[in-house]
Amino acid sequence: MHSEKSATSRWAAKSPYNVDHRASFVRHVQSVISSEAAIFEAKDADELDREICDGRFDRVVFDTFDDLLETIWNEDADFARWTALGVQIEILKNGDASPERLELLREIHANHVKWRTKRKRRRLVAATILSFIGLIAMAILFTLAPFTRYDAFSTCGRQTYGR
Repeated sequence: MHSEKSATSRWAAKSPYNVDHRASFVRHVQSVISSEAAIFEAKDADELDREICDGRFDRVVFDTFDDLLETIWNEDADFARWTALGVQIEILKNGDASPERLELLREIHANHVKWRTKRKRRRLVAATILSFIGLIAMAILFTLAPFTRYDAFSTCGRQTYGR
């Protein structure tokens, strides 16, 4: 399941979201995968993505397939760019990163990106329409509402003493 250690491979590992598994994950990565692997905390997924996209790593290991999915769905990883760069992905447990499974994930991710783009566009159109309706409603209320004038110098409500 795991590739052999290579002097030319630059490994990165993303700690699992599950706090209870982090220590064992780090020990396992350093002993089995590579002692020189850069370990990124779950909260630093965007930093991991930036480092991979900059070409500093060509392999990345995740604890579970769920950790990989969560990183992708949270938009913390530019998975399409990882694919274009030829980044190899390893999964330690609960499933493997077989080429077929990763190809299916690439297809799902590409469709998900298209869906998110359409959704953002629809939300933008809806927000624009609702804002326009709100402005029209406000204009109608201001034109229909009676205009009252406040005169600060009127004697209405003011008591005069001694007169």
